[in-house]
Amino acid sequence: MNLQLRKCLLFLISMGMYVLSGCETPEQKASVPATAVMTDKWILKNLEECSSRAVPLKANGQCEMLFYVKGKPHRENFPVQLWVNPPSEIYMQGDVAFNAKGVVLGSNTEEFWFALQPKEISSYWWGRWSQQNSLGALMINPHVVLEGMGIIKIDSEEQWTFGQEDSYRVLTRQDEGRTKRIYVNRHDGRVRRMEYVGAEGEAVTVAELGKYIKVGEDFYVPTQIKIIRRLTSDKAGFVSITLKISSVKATSFTEEQKQFLFERHPMQGFKHIYRISDSKVVEQQQE
Repeated sequence: MNLQLRKCLLFLISMGMYVLSGCETPEQKASVPATAVMTDKWILKNLEECSSRAVPLKANGQCEMLFYVKGKPHRENFPVQLWVNPPSEIYMQGDVAFNAKGVVLGSNTEEFWFALQPKEISSYWWGRWSQQNSLGALMINPHVVLEGMGIIKIDSEEQWTFGQEDSYRVLTRQDEGRTKRIYVNRHDGRVRRMEYVGAEGEAVTVAELGKYIKVGEDFYVPTQIKIIRRLTSDKAGFVSITLKISSVKATSFTEEQKQFLFERHPMQGFKHIYRISDSKVVEQQQE
């Protein structure tokens, strides 16, 4: 076989491979958006069912927290433990500077609380859910952390609107001026991002979720959670936490454990104790 003929054959073979690959490519691209099956109605129902399948769980991991004290950034990186009892109970504590409860966050059906023990701030906030129009003064909202752990309360009867942004289906709901957006990945139905805006227009809280793992029967939990809370419009007016869950498992709680973990107990040893009520922050005496 002479050189010219060999070049001809190689050209024809390469052209044939190109044509074949070109025929396959449109089919692959067409099959990627599984949204033909993932209708808006299906998305709502799936999110509602995911929440109903949530199981009590215990998790360990690492938390990086950034906040500002007197205009200066303060960063903490510490091991963290979380206990979650769906649908409304959560307790988290972090070991900061050899203090096992240097950071504490909790919530139940009636109350919420959040505490920081580093001496630079040494503050404790709490309040009752029934007395809140917004949580503009609370650095980290326990409800957002709870939803970040995969327990997102969805009522398919509520008025949701749908939009599209890149590879996400965006669910939006407005209630008394408050806005909530949920970004759902079109390919796997998982929530990747949530945004919250208060009635008074206080700054947005953003939660980004990733790396889901299976816990229990058909219930998935993100193991990377980043929450950014904008408190004021200035540069130093925000707080962020990044949770990296290293282990999580389904569990069960005794009544004694529920009382210990998910009930607010008197807190002492703080420089400041604040009660949040109707968007007002009032400093209190030690409990």
